[in-house]
Amino acid sequence: MHVTSAPKLRSQGRRTWLVAVAVTLTIAGMMPAPRAFAVDLHAFWDSRCASCHRHAGEFARNHLKVKEGRLAGRKPDRDVCAFLVGHGAGEERAEEVCRMLTAQSATPSVFKAKCAGCHETAADLARTGLVRDDGGALNGRTGGRELGVLLEGHGKLEPGELAIVVETLLRVYFEVHGTGK
Repeated sequence: MHVTSAPKLRSQGRRTWLVAVAVTLTIAGMMPAPRAFAVDLHAFWDSRCASCHRHAGEFARNHLKVKEGRLAGRKPDRDVCAFLVGHGAGEERAEEVCRMLTAQSATPSVFKAKCAGCHETAADLARTGLVRDDGGALNGRTGGRELGVLLEGHGKLEPGELAIVVETLLRVYFEVHGTGK
């Protein structure tokens, strides 16, 4: 019989809870499932869009809303995703940028409020501080601890905030690692 210590059981319970929250949010359509993109979308935004629109997350949360399943801006009749084709993203990137902006507009800015003081942006942290293990779990590069477990005692995150930050970093990891590495 294998005996597991109490701290390990608590850690496994929290991990299970985080996975259940992520699955529930994905099924409910509140969070798109992570997927690989062709390029680093945040670097693409920074090189093409940031000079006018600043940080993508800030722009999305301040100027865009998801209405009836589509991304809308100041002009509610304008299809923002179609607009992106001729406004810097081009046909090959418009859908990916639209998906990124849609996710950002629907995600509270917990990372900015609780983490940006030390980690600057989620994209920077995803590029340099996170890795996926052989099973696909997201881990801290230093120490290799699973992200949800690592963040439990880090940054004074409340339980609801913890799930948001984990899901934000998972999504951003896929957005910056174009091939899903």
